[in-house]
Amino acid sequence: MYQRESIISDSTCKVFKYAEDFQDFLSEMDKDSAWLEVEKSGEMEISYAGNNKDVIEGVTDETFNDTVLHGSNLMLSVKNKDYNIGASALPTLKARAGISGTSLEKVSRAELAAILNTCLPVSSGGTLIRVCGDKVRACHSKNYQPLPQSGIFRTARAAIERYSYKVFIGGTWSHDYMTASWNIADKEIIDAYVEVFSELGIPINKKEIQTVVSVFTSDVGTSAATVWYHLKCDNRTVVLGNGYKLNHKGNVSLSDFSDIMRDVFASYKKRFYELYELKKITIKHPVGCVYGLLKKADLPPKMVKETALRFNEQFGNGETDGLILYIFGVSELLTIAKEQGASFSKIFNYQEKVARIIGYDFPKFDREAELTDL
Repeated sequence: MYQRESIISDSTCKVFKYAEDFQDFLSEMDKDSAWLEVEKSGEMEISYAGNNKDVIEGVTDETFNDTVLHGSNLMLSVKNKDYNIGASALPTLKARAGISGTSLEKVSRAELAAILNTCLPVSSGGTLIRVCGDKVRACHSKNYQPLPQSGIFRTARAAIERYSYKVFIGGTWSHDYMTASWNIADKEIIDAYVEVFSELGIPINKKEIQTVVSVFTSDVGTSAATVWYHLKCDNRTVVLGNGYKLNHKGNVSLSDFSDIMRDVFASYKKRFYELYELKKITIKHPVGCVYGLLKKADLPPKMVKETALRFNEQFGNGETDGLILYIFGVSELLTIAKEQGASFSKIFNYQEKVARIIGYDFPKFDREAELTDL
């Protein structure tokens, strides 16, 4: 059930077990949100909202209290109304003002307000402001095209409901993103996945394998509306290539997202068998290759090193094929990220980088010399 009071906090994160409950929440949340159009960015004024000393129990409201105790400490005034600024809006507000850099993190919030007020009037075009839970959650250029999260979820759900077997795994919502996943249980792909494990002598229970379709979207610039295909078993996630994306630009609509979702099963099989082509590639130095591929993908150095070493501990450094290398080597970085408590947004970023590796020239990284870096 949606309640405005429950989403005031910038750190709000809600998890849903049932699709119907998630749909109801998103629908009510979208109804209680608004997009404000501002013709000229200079019409907005940013001010310092205060700090913990300004909180008065029983007097100041929860929106203000959360902003000055745990959030941005800033307020936005537009069209004769004041709004507290949520933490998710800060990156988009800086981008709208055309400012960036680590130095901005070192100035006080009062100084940041002054900088924003100096730069916003000279930024080109108007601004589209998202208000949700009584706070500003994003500031985009007017070229940004909102796609309601309730509509994205409803469209994905309708597409997946057409198939004979599907199980809603769960949904998660925060001010930064919305994601939902379904298990579509494709027997053909599951059997092929089990075969890979069998070749390595690793026992696996078919019933524990999930062929997953995930939808990810954001109203605050974190991501386009994206459909991901991946396999899950225990704590292991194997991404089946880059996600299908619909950027929030121009005249895109939910109809365009429906087109992406239309052939869920066909796309899933296509992605899996494209990945299966890696089986044709022979790798003589797998530990060095895992390290080189992940390093090229610009993933966190410590995780890259740990992933390569973990592969060496579990499978050694003998000759193998590209498919085994990707599933048990490259993809293991996602498991490590989860074990280390990486945020969902970081894991999503890592997932995108891991997916790109499928298109890399694996033999180019098949070098023992990379081991000297471990």
